[in-house]
Amino acid sequence: NRGYYDAARMYKQAEPSARKLEQKARIFYQLGECYRLVADYPQSLEWYEKAITAQYFNTNNDLYLNYGLSLMEMGRWDDAVVQFNKFTSKGGAKNKVDGRIKACQDAASKKNSKVKYFVENMIDLNSAFFDLSLSYSHGKADQIVFTSSRQASAGAFVDPITGESFMDIFFSERDKKGKWSTP
Repeated sequence: NRGYYDAARMYKQAEPSARKLEQKARIFYQLGECYRLVADYPQSLEWYEKAITAQYFNTNNDLYLNYGLSLMEMGRWDDAVVQFNKFTSKGGAKNKVDGRIKACQDAASKKNSKVKYFVENMIDLNSAFFDLSLSYSHGKADQIVFTSSRQASAGAFVDPITGESFMDIFFSERDKKGKWSTP
């Protein structure tokens, strides 16, 4: 049901009682999966590294693939390629990683080239929470609508998928000076 935060909490509770290294390794891997699937890549790396130390790759070589995916998302392209190569060396399907290796190489070369666009964070609108699906309101260039799980969301319940408040709809308007209102 995509309740990865709840699953992570349960795996963390189960880990101390796991007696065998194979059980702990599987729990570490599953924790890495939970955090990767909710885009918490720093946490996923921590748990994948523990799973590697516990040699879970002997049971499931997807460990290297998914560890590489988290590294890729964090912009650590060279490290991701190393993990993708380990995945194939342990018997993983080469066609699963060929496109990803090329994407890592392309991203690294593009990062080193001169940029045509400058992207900056709009701190008036963005939050540390899930902000997504921004759209202009009724075609108006001075009003936007988006969803967010920021703390101003209605209700006190926590979404088991995101680990944050349930999403709500927000809007912001731009004044004549170009400044966006607080959502």
